[in-house]
Amino acid sequence: MSKALSLAVKALTWVAVLAIFGLMSIVTFDVIVRNVGVTHVRGMMDYVSVLLLLAAGATIPVAFVINRHLVVELGTYALTDSAKMRLEAVWLLLGAPLLLTLSWLVWHEGVSLAERGQRMGTLGWSPIVFHGLVAASMGLGGLACLLMAAVKGTGRRLGSID
Repeated sequence: MSKALSLAVKALTWVAVLAIFGLMSIVTFDVIVRNVGVTHVRGMMDYVSVLLLLAAGATIPVAFVINRHLVVELGTYALTDSAKMRLEAVWLLLGAPLLLTLSWLVWHEGVSLAERGQRMGTLGWSPIVFHGLVAASMGLGGLACLLMAAVKGTGRRLGSID
């Protein structure tokens, strides 16, 4: 795996780890202060939603790159490993435009809502926060599909991870 790609995978993995740690921390804190009777965390669902989107958004592209996404083999048992890789490249090429298109649509929906003054959640955050995270994760997933399609289209595997 190239050094730049390896660095990107590590960075996205750390984003997901920190988001999950933040999620666990804020939920634990909220439960403790509620049970003690002190207070509660205002906007808890906003924080949880953003942290979940961040964790999932960072994980999806990594799953494509390290080849840990769900693969169902139907009728491909007789194919050579090289042929399976090329077939997977075709599926990745079909999925990439879908993810990239959805990313664009989600982003523009968020911008449209923000332009009309729409606010989301208890804290009244801009829709661009939520839509931006979803759009970024879909966009990165689409780019990861294109990258993996290019590699697998040659019929070879990507380093020791694949």
